[in-house]
Amino acid sequence: MNRARRWTVRGAWLLAAALSACDDDGGGGASTCVTGQVIECPCPGAAEGTQVCLADGTFGACACADAAPPAADGALPAADGAPPALDASPDAAPAPDAAPDAAPDAAPPHRYIAGSTDGVSSDWHTLPNAMGQVGLAAGHAHCRALGADHVCDYTELRAAEANGELAAVPPGTTAWVQRTTPELVNGTESPPGQGGNCIDWTFTGNHLADGEYVAFGEGGAATWHLDDDAYFDGIETWHVRPGDLDCGGVTRTLFCCHPLP
Repeated sequence: MNRARRWTVRGAWLLAAALSACDDDGGGGASTCVTGQVIECPCPGAAEGTQVCLADGTFGACACADAAPPAADGALPAADGAPPALDASPDAAPAPDAAPDAAPDAAPPHRYIAGSTDGVSSDWHTLPNAMGQVGLAAGHAHCRALGADHVCDYTELRAAEANGELAAVPPGTTAWVQRTTPELVNGTESPPGQGGNCIDWTFTGNHLADGEYVAFGEGGAATWHLDDDAYFDGIETWHVRPGDLDCGGVTRTLFCCHPLP
């Protein structure tokens, strides 16, 4: 039987089945089917599907079993026999943390000045906390009694000045300077000596030795009065600078410092 004849026979059979399932009220009214009734129906490519009678007495759309499922949105159906495409791209590697760990907070700068005493003469054994010591040793003992460590050295006072620790010193204040390092004074390198520290802070006269000091202006601005000739032999008197670097007849502030780091 050729294809045309086969379809003719099949169509006649389907028509007869549909008519036999419908009620005939003898008046030529509309034909209906029984709800749930299933019949065959033609599909593309000579395939066969089914139709189901709906609740309103009509057949629904032909369901073709061999029809390809609809493709996903935006995707093309794969060719017959072709395996699904694989994702060739490797998993994205996590981006490295470009930001380095935050640096730890920098340590605060060392503070030099621990305290001070005003009204100190050039003979330090008169300090209230000299503990029986004389000269520089008496100064150190006094500073330790205040909770400091030692009399501030010239280099420590200059470092304190750079740190801004002397900014609150009242204008007009002067303070003794204990110098242990060479310094350029009036264009000449001046080594430290007893001739510049009132004979190790035991002398209250003005004819044998000088006393170096610093004077403060507004905002703690410091003017350093250093001796360009700190030589001392206990005899010569022409090395002194009376009227400026006097040891006797004046009192000044004494600065005490923290231990060095």
